Amino acid sequence: MLERNIRVTDGEIDLLVELDGLRIAVEVKTIVGAGDPLGRIDAHKRDVVYRSAAALDGRIDRVDAIGVELFDDHVAIRWVPSL
Repeated sequence: MLERNIRVTDGEIDLLVELDGLRIAVEVKTIVGAGDPLGRIDAHKRDVVYRSAAALDGRIDRVDAIGVELFDDHVAIRWVPSL
């Protein structure tokens, strides 16, 4: 992880990571209990995330999403490359 909660003019990038030489902007959505946190990323939110990534200085190779479900006894994490 290179940075987190990066504010730009159009919004915010939750995470900026580097993986296998790629710089990746990551949108993270979390919910408590069962459901689909990634379902909260609609077309408008996707556009905001891409505009925010484009506003970062430097090269962004990809935009990913991570969905987190919090339960009493465990956590479920789903990573989606190329949002």
